[in-house]
Amino acid sequence: MHGLEAPLWAVAYVWLDAFGTLTDAFLSSMGTMTSVDMAGLALPPQRQMMSALEAVDGLLLFGISTAFIFTVMQQLWPMLSHGHPAKAPD
Repeated sequence: MHGLEAPLWAVAYVWLDAFGTLTDAFLSSMGTMTSVDMAGLALPPQRQMMSALEAVDGLLLFGISTAFIFTVMQQLWPMLSHGHPAKAPD
């Protein structure tokens, strides 16, 4: 999902003239979603709220990804560790 959302944010940034190139917008987007500051890539003041919203989006997406992986592993673990088929969810 991160691989899909970061380019969407980058396209939005370029469309709103926040960055000159798609590469800069993508690097900034990935940095914002993963809480890594990209030196030299700053949004104009009128677009900084978008960056905050993207950071929240990235945080929520990491939580959803973690919950999904946990659920899948919880279903597969009995099969992998004991050779029994996983129980179907109710």
